[in-house]
Formats: sequence, C-alpha cells, structure tokens
Amino acid sequence: MVTVMDLVAQFFRISPQLVSKYAAQGQIYQIFYLVFFPTLFVLLFIYLLTSRGAIGLHRGFKVLISIAVYAFIILNGWYSYFIMLSEFWLFMLIILGGVYFFWARGGTKGGQLAQAGGGGQARGRSVFGNISGQLANRLKKGATHEIKDQETMIENQLKALEQLLNQYNNVVHDLGPQTVDAGNIVREWGSMFSQVQASIQQYRDSIQVGGFAAGGKLKHFQDRLESMMKKWDKAQK
Repeated sequence: MVTVMDLVAQFFRISPQLVSKYAAQGQIYQIFYLVFFPTLFVLLFIYLLTSRGAIGLHRGFKVLISIAVYAFIILNGWYSYFIMLSEFWLFMLIILGGVYFFWARGGTKGGQLAQAGGGGQARGRSVFGNISGQLANRLKKGATHEIKDQETMIENQLKALEQLLNQYNNVVHDLGPQTVDAGNIVREWGSMFSQVQASIQQYRDSIQVGGFAAGGKLKHFQDRLESMMKKWDKAQK
C-alpha cells in the first residue's frame, strides 16, 4: 500500500536511504526532517541568493526566481542534499544569526564599524554571501559526483593502508622487524599515510560550509584512519 510519505518521497525525489532513516521514528519525524526542515533550509538558501544584486530590486521577479530555483533543485534531485544539510540547519542558523547580530547590529561596536568604513550591515551581508556561495559550491560538487569520487579515492587509500598493515604483521611474524621487507613496508606506510591525510583534508574543504562539515563521511574516515594508526603503532612495538 502506497503511503503519503511514499508520494512525498517520489515528488521530492528523496533517496530511499533517507526515507528509511527516519521510518522507525514515525511519520511525524519524517515530515519534519524530510519536508519541513529541508524546505526552510532551501528557502533560506534561495533568500541568500536572491537578496543581492538586481534580483532583489523587484519583489515579483524575486518570487518568480525563488519558485524557479526551488523547482530546479527538486527536478535535478538535489533536494536530498538539502535534507542532509538541514540536519544541523538550526545550529547553523543560530551561528549565522549571532554573526549577523555582532557584525551588522552589534550595538556600539556595530556603530563603530559603520563609522569606520563600509558599515556593519555590509559586513553582515558579506558573511551571509560567503556562506551561500560555499553552500552552492557544496551542492555543485555533490551533484557532479566530485564528492563521491573523493570518497571512493579515500576508501581505496584506507584499504591500501590496511593491506600494508597486514603485510607488515606477516613479515614481522615470519622474518622479524629488522628485515629489508619490513623496512620497505614502513616507508610505504608513511608515504600512504601522508596521502590519506592530504586527501581527507581536501575532502573536508570540499564539504565544508560555514566552517562545518555539511554531510559526507568525514568522521567515518577520520575514525578509520585513527584506528589504523593505533594498530600500526601497536604493531611497531
């Protein structure tokens, strides 16, 4: 039997993984986390895009552009990315609100900034503009599979590290730690470990929005790398 959430998921092109993620918590959670919160986040994103430049000068045209962007996001299957980002949208909103308050409305300091040059409101809008640009870039990378390609590369690098760890344990068990083979594996491990660290840093920069990781597998990769590093240190003793 087709449920309301099935129809909603089909309309918004929500991935089955996200639908099942909140299924056990009931339809109320699904409505809020799959529809209400992401929609607010999309509207905030559209507002940031349309509040600057010539678009913001005409209210009717601004509304038309907003509807077009919202429909474009849904039709291209990008809505699922907003669902993942909206899991911490309120936290980001509080931070952005605090930044805007202190930079654009911050009492005496705000007045001093306005007199010193540029004005606090201009600085506040600049902060919001930078965040919206980062978010747009994050969505673009997700839609073009750039993020997915980075995740696949890091997974392969972590597997290579794990294989080197197993090889080292086998060589040490059979021949001892002072052999040439063991030394070669140690050098390969150091080189690969540096590559993984650089890849994870690049991945962090790719998914970061406003100083926070927007979705992705960053913590998973960091935990796996830390776990293997502990195993490697143990094997070296």
